[in-house]
Amino acid sequence: MVREFTLMEMFPWFGKLSAAADVEKYGYESSADRLASVTLDIVTNLKEVYGQTYSVEKSLQYLEYKRRLLQSVVRVAEQLEGVLVPTPIGPQVPLGEVAQMTFRRGPMFNRTEGAVPTIHVFVEPNTSDIGGYVAKAKKYLADGEAEK
Repeated sequence: MVREFTLMEMFPWFGKLSAAADVEKYGYESSADRLASVTLDIVTNLKEVYGQTYSVEKSLQYLEYKRRLLQSVVRVAEQLEGVLVPTPIGPQVPLGEVAQMTFRRGPMFNRTEGAVPTIHVFVEPNTSDIGGYVAKAKKYLADGEAEK
């Protein structure tokens, strides 16, 4: 009876002793790769958060600009109520006494004619006879021009 007997090295790695250096080397490379990946993820997230913060900041600045602009429009409108306008018989009266100014929400638009900004006044007559209203307005404007 012949028994076989083998002797094996018991190390925490398999193979030759030189494999230990390879395992250690690749372990370090793997750790470095993971560190680079995590660093890249952090930088990417920081850039994304910065972009969102910048966008919110610019939106807040724009809203503040619009708020200040609206306040100045309201101040101008309040001052317009005191502007004196001539009457057909001669004396001047404040615009607020002959016209009612209100602010209404609506679509925003800019109008120009030949690249020159224009102001449009919208009139809401209190009559259903629009043709008669227009005829009276034309006559009134013609009479007013004739007095000057």
